[in-house]
Amino acid sequence: MVTDSRVSVLIEWYERYIGEPDAQTDIYTGFGLFFGGIALAIYYQNLLDYVIENISREVNEGDIEEGLDVPVVVTGGTSRPRGFENHLLSASIPFSISGVQRASEPLYSVARGALVAARSDEQERAPSEETAAADGGDEIEAEAEE
Repeated sequence: MVTDSRVSVLIEWYERYIGEPDAQTDIYTGFGLFFGGIALAIYYQNLLDYVIENISREVNEGDIEEGLDVPVVVTGGTSRPRGFENHLLSASIPFSISGVQRASEPLYSVARGALVAARSDEQERAPSEETAAADGGDEIEAEAEE
């Protein structure tokens, strides 16, 4: 049997991640939306836990100075559910978070960041490729003169 405390947890999750249930919906639609919302809230809770665990693992594996006070910017679809910032702030990680800022367009900012990184890599490689081509061209000219 479901206890009142378990029901209240489900309602809390629904309100946290989905919002207030719409009182205007009919009973059958409301029932489906409510339990669909609960399932979605549980999914998001697990997703957020997974993201936080991976952040913690990466930080622990990296050379991160403990005790830092770091501002964090979150982006991407994972950062969209309500409560992500609070979940991140309450995470057990080896540094403190001075604040969490969400990108104005989380889904597009990931694509923009990937584009900027690709262009940066391309610009870094371009001069070295031009130099290699120029050096190789000099060698070919020197061989032709011999």
